[in-house]
Amino acid sequence: LFEQGDLEPEPRLLALAFRATPAQSGRPRAILEHGIQLVEAGAERAGEQQLRVRLVWEASEPLSVDYTVFVQVLRGQTMLGQDDAQPAEGWLPTTLWRPGDRVVDVHEVTLSAPYDPESDRVIAGLYELASMTRLRVVESRLPASADAIVVSGP
Repeated sequence: LFEQGDLEPEPRLLALAFRATPAQSGRPRAILEHGIQLVEAGAERAGEQQLRVRLVWEASEPLSVDYTVFVQVLRGQTMLGQDDAQPAEGWLPTTLWRPGDRVVDVHEVTLSAPYDPESDRVIAGLYELASMTRLRVVESRLPASADAIVVSGP
């Protein structure tokens, strides 16, 4: 929600509204270090050369580091686009996550070429910005490398 006074040129943020819904039970799609779970992951087209990637994270323990989310679209070893950001557009850094909270995290990725489902893949994960160290993938029901999870594309 925004507010704007009579003499103010721009509106400013007044409050954030959150909606709580009961969590669906089930196994997470992937588990990273420190008990961070990727509960949902998917990508959809948001334009000719843009993807919208929706991730849902859950922490099983309090976190002492603000991790950054990375989303990359790769064609072979060539990066077509990426988006790195704090979760939930920076509104919910990981140090604010409470065990059991689910954080919906949407990333818009602009691509340098149209997305090709036959040759392109979307990967996501978390890293510590100060050291650029990615969190390890401990367990995954999705295809994954040691430090990134493959997100199903459009």
